[in-house]
Amino acid sequence: MPVAESPLIATEARVPRKLASFAASPRVRWADRAAKWIISGFGLFVILTVVLILLFVGKEAVPLFYAPGSKEKSSLTMPALGKDVRLLSWSVDEFQEYSYGLASDGHLYYISNADGRIRHDIPIQGLLTDHPEMVWVSPSGDQMIAAMAHGKIKILNLEFHLEYGKEGQQVIRPSMKESPTLNVLAGRPNREASVERIAGSYQSVGETLALAIYFRDGLLLAGTWNAASQSLDLKPVETTISGKPTGLVIDNDARYLMLSTDANKIYRWDLSENAKQVLQVIEPSRKGSYVSAMRALIGNVTYILGYNDGSVEAWFGVRREGGSVFVKVREFDRHSLPVADIAPSSVNRSFWTYDMQGGLKMHFNPSARKLYTFDAGGPIRGVAPNSHLNGISVLGANGAIRQWDLHNPHPEITWGTLFSKIWYEGYEHPNYTWQSSSGSDNFEAKFSLTPLVVGTFKGAFFGLIFGIPIAVFAALYTSQLMTSQIRSFVKPTIEIMAALPSVVIGFLAGLWIAPFMEKNLVAFLLAPPLMLTLILTGSSFFFRLPLKQRSRIPQSIELGILFALIALSLFLAHILAGPVEKLCFHGNIQQWIYDTTGQKVEQRNSLVIGLAMGFAVIPIIFSICEDAMSNVPRHYISGSLALGATRWQSAVRVVLPTASPGIFSAVMLGFGRAVGETMIVLMATGNTPILSLSPFNGMRTLSANIAVEIPEAPYEGSLYRVLFLAAALLFLATFVINTAAEVIRLRLREKYRAL
Repeated sequence: MPVAESPLIATEARVPRKLASFAASPRVRWADRAAKWIISGFGLFVILTVVLILLFVGKEAVPLFYAPGSKEKSSLTMPALGKDVRLLSWSVDEFQEYSYGLASDGHLYYISNADGRIRHDIPIQGLLTDHPEMVWVSPSGDQMIAAMAHGKIKILNLEFHLEYGKEGQQVIRPSMKESPTLNVLAGRPNREASVERIAGSYQSVGETLALAIYFRDGLLLAGTWNAASQSLDLKPVETTISGKPTGLVIDNDARYLMLSTDANKIYRWDLSENAKQVLQVIEPSRKGSYVSAMRALIGNVTYILGYNDGSVEAWFGVRREGGSVFVKVREFDRHSLPVADIAPSSVNRSFWTYDMQGGLKMHFNPSARKLYTFDAGGPIRGVAPNSHLNGISVLGANGAIRQWDLHNPHPEITWGTLFSKIWYEGYEHPNYTWQSSSGSDNFEAKFSLTPLVVGTFKGAFFGLIFGIPIAVFAALYTSQLMTSQIRSFVKPTIEIMAALPSVVIGFLAGLWIAPFMEKNLVAFLLAPPLMLTLILTGSSFFFRLPLKQRSRIPQSIELGILFALIALSLFLAHILAGPVEKLCFHGNIQQWIYDTTGQKVEQRNSLVIGLAMGFAVIPIIFSICEDAMSNVPRHYISGSLALGATRWQSAVRVVLPTASPGIFSAVMLGFGRAVGETMIVLMATGNTPILSLSPFNGMRTLSANIAVEIPEAPYEGSLYRVLFLAAALLFLATFVINTAAEVIRLRLREKYRAL
């Protein structure tokens, strides 16, 4: 009995001998291996490139969160200045070559930070006979006001010139300009001339110095000195205070004057009102303590208060009904002893506080971050941070000069400033704010990423909510209900839309769609419900026709009727917009929305993004969805039709679930395109970094923010690194979402595999 031949053996026997020899040839095997290695190599290269990009982005962002570093540079001894001579001020130049101060003998001493020797001794005319009793020094250390007996003052402007010697060595040469001796008590006889407090605020524009002087007999003078015209304009401030003054501050516009006392009172005047009465009297402490030191930060908006119980607080004026009110905005790390004085920075919102026994701390406002804590080893006579914030010189009461090198290039960055509400100067309450630059030297940088993150997902949401339904149902109709002749034209046409540059879409959205939508907002809002109503109504009438008549109508005619209904809905929306706006929105929908919700309708808003972004993501989602639906096995659909289901029922209840993994992948790819989109968002949203979920406001996304800010970001500065952090967050968000999407897609595929 013959043995039955195996099907596999029979199949191999039927393979032509020429093809079998070709498949087994060494040349083909070598080409196959080469292709495998080339493809694998390029795949690994792509993965390696992505990993390297991520590592580079992380490398640039991580230094934002490095801990502050410090190192004691030197410890010197103050040289002897003479019997009964004491320094009244202490400063350091920006190059950290000299520590310098004005002494009670009328000399300006420059002490080398390298060896502690006096390198320059400049006697100041007018201060040699009438010795200074008190000195005010600007945070930068280059302006001084020296107060003498009998109500006389002298204003000094210090400069440092960088020169190079014959051998190329760097030489720093100090120079000084001085005003004439000014008598602030001229015309006011019989006044006690001893100065209790003096304060100034230099304004570089116009060479104007605002100054205030409080005398021990209660006289308070405030006004300005103009260096160009050599004119002094001081007026008495009417006041009756309780307690002994502990701090005096005047802003650069000579408008607001602040005086603190040991009676737990802060007096605030508005000098523009001729100071006829105190604008505000504040009791800052409720614990029985009082303000022992008060200074203003750069810009003279935020005031730092140090208390006799060691507390440190930041206060500034806030607009309220009835005028400006001085309020506490934050607290800092406290000292264990009373705060003796405060030394603000001349370039940013950092400041130093020190207590009676030499406890020294550096803080940063508005992050409320403590950067450094030092022990000077005893009472402190002067603290001088340099303008580059990379060094500090401290003069102890025992004559010791201690210097530290500092390294903290990004003091303003914390997780709180990046993602929490911060109360910035000029704001009425804490807020999420991004504002990286300004035309003012006193600008307070704001780096909140929260409005950018929200704007990123807000733009993607409105783009996808417009694009997903159109793309998915268009793909369903094209793959299951459209004739092959029409599909061969429609599908390539939609797919070629993906090649349209996003800058063109953004250009059209910003310059055409946005103004058109602003003028026809009611019509735009009426169009979707009218379109849906007419299409459903037309479809119901169409399916009520007898089957024989419906089958005779070509599909091209059906599409023509559909487009006619869409055009009719747009026309009706335009016609009905006016009456609906008058009837429901009092004739002005923008004003009605503002009165009802408090949200202003911007011309470039999220609705514009919905149209533009949706137009950009539709081709991607459509193409993948159509392929997924077309690849659903035909016997699934045939079985559904054989059981009596209509073509539409088969498409919705069989094709959609079976193709759901592919549809989900398409949506995620569309989401990735929407999240990473730059030009459309940049051109069509107004590019405003505000935190709002309203569809009538614009936004700024992470990607658009990077594109706008990176050309102006100083290399390795805070803005530069924050932008890299934003890029890392964008990468991380897309990675997490795509990973979750892949997990869901695999589960969907397993779920519908058994169909």
